[in-house]
Amino acid sequence: MLQDTNKQSVKLVKPELRTQNSELRTQNSELRTQNSELRTQNSELRTQNLKLKRRHIFFICVLLFPFVAFVSAKLLIVERDIERADLIVVLGGSSTYLERTEEAARLWKEGRAPKILLMNDGLNSGWSNEERRNPLFVERAKKELIKHGVTEDSIETPWQTVDSTYSESIFLRDELPKRNAHSVLIVTSPYHTRRALRTMRRALDGKGIDVGILSPKTGSQSPTPYFWWLSFNGWNMVAGEYVKLVYYRFYY
Repeated sequence: MLQDTNKQSVKLVKPELRTQNSELRTQNSELRTQNSELRTQNSELRTQNLKLKRRHIFFICVLLFPFVAFVSAKLLIVERDIERADLIVVLGGSSTYLERTEEAARLWKEGRAPKILLMNDGLNSGWSNEERRNPLFVERAKKELIKHGVTEDSIETPWQTVDSTYSESIFLRDELPKRNAHSVLIVTSPYHTRRALRTMRRALDGKGIDVGILSPKTGSQSPTPYFWWLSFNGWNMVAGEYVKLVYYRFYY
């Protein structure tokens, strides 16, 4: 009798256990589904956070860029004044010859040096209806100097052409000792001053020649440090100058 009762009890328990196991499996399945949904939500949250961080970084860069651009431009501009020099040298630069010659004329009229030497890059300018030809930029630069009050006999234009700041420095290294010059005042565009001064000093090192450098104010042919990045010409003058600085650092 007891055995029969036990058997009946076991028979009743087994269906209950199966039901509980089924319920547990269902609960486990639901938990796995919930975990999967949570992982999906976490992944979406991480993606959203990453997008927000990128947006923040982008907006910070946008806000900081004008300041960085301004500082980058200002770092290129250096000045080393000489009260009196044996010679003013205007470096070649077809796109900025107007501002360079104007600055050189101002210095000459102040009595800073008796002569102005115009470096000849050998490049032709645009068509001149008056001359019926394409005059050299150095010829136009000479006319600009005369227009600003410099006497023609105070202007020199060497026949030898130059094609880079480095070749200009080599020319001056050979030419200035022949003139018995002990000081020279370089005139170039603002963003070219740092590289030009370094190159000239290296070329004239040991020659006993004092090198000064001045440039016109920005805003004429050279854009201002505030807004240079708004024009292609500005990128060429500022960003391009940094590329040249690196190149000169390694090769000259």
